[in-house]
Amino acid sequence: MYKLFVFSLLVFVLSSCGNSENQGGQTPAAIENTPSTTESTVTGYTQEVLKNPSFDLSEGWALSNPSVYSSEGKSVKVSATNIATQAVAVVPGEKYKLEASARATKPGSLMRLQVNWLNEKGGMVSADIEPFECTGDFSTYTKYVVVPAGAIAGVVYASGHASGDEVEYASLSFSK
Repeated sequence: MYKLFVFSLLVFVLSSCGNSENQGGQTPAAIENTPSTTESTVTGYTQEVLKNPSFDLSEGWALSNPSVYSSEGKSVKVSATNIATQAVAVVPGEKYKLEASARATKPGSLMRLQVNWLNEKGGMVSADIEPFECTGDFSTYTKYVVVPAGAIAGVVYASGHASGDEVEYASLSFSK
């Protein structure tokens, strides 16, 4: 079932994303060989590649459970098992900024910034995952990633980090 889901996801990504060549998103030399750096040293990353990164609509997002999406709050409320994902076409070597505005809806919850990199057959190349402890107030969390060799798609996750973690995302951006 998982392989069928991944294959369907890849077909969707490849048919709907069009040309994935870099279209002007400038990346700094400061992150040339480093997948993660601080926000203060980075410029560029102006081309958003996700549909509805601010969750104004659920369109573009694959929801593990439709109740995850809140049209009233324009957010997704997720856990480690109730998640939202979105796949995009990528090119090896491209650099991206993954950024979320999130808060804990259960005290002590962790969220994670995650991208799973897939090859042309839908197999896993690797994953970039970084957990963050959330407060009860919306805060911004950022991670910089580089597409690994062999990847043609990236699956971006909105999720809690571990069992019992409950988090609300107001936005999730993936820009180059």
